[in-house]
Amino acid sequence: MVENLTLAELKISVLAAGIFLLERSCRELALWNLVKKGMLKAVMLQIDLQVDKMKPIIRELAQKYHLLLVVLFGSQARGKTHAQSDVDIAFLSASPMGLSDIAAMQFEFTQKLHLKNIELVDLRGASPLLLREVARQSVLLYEQEPLEFANFKIYAFKRFMEAKHLLNLRAASLEKFIQKHD
Repeated sequence: MVENLTLAELKISVLAAGIFLLERSCRELALWNLVKKGMLKAVMLQIDLQVDKMKPIIRELAQKYHLLLVVLFGSQARGKTHAQSDVDIAFLSASPMGLSDIAAMQFEFTQKLHLKNIELVDLRGASPLLLREVARQSVLLYEQEPLEFANFKIYAFKRFMEAKHLLNLRAASLEKFIQKHD
């Protein structure tokens, strides 16, 4: 199978695997801390049960709306919810979607998943910070093609790294403003 890959595809696969392993080691450390606190089993069981129920419905809606990728992120993906927690779902569509299409899709997600507090996020227009957050802490619900999620993570990392210098300048500027007006 590897011999059929082009050099570019192989580089992407290696980079994706590296990012995955780095994220995995960070996640394992966080999970170990939860294990020590005796919380891991309940948190993971809750997330797994919700995701397993969602996947067939998500697949149906993703195919209907021509989505390439659908992920759960935010407090639900981290297992840190409270009574007012919403359900953050990010998607990447095959082509740009209008607001009316996104609103219709959100209505269908709400109806079919029987959840009242769904927040849909279009990854096409997301900021580098949001892309990074979704890439770092999300649960895959649907990918049209294998490696779609890995490719998204690479793209998100690249966008964040390109914007990092500007984000640091903005943070320094805000810090100066706060110090000046404190």
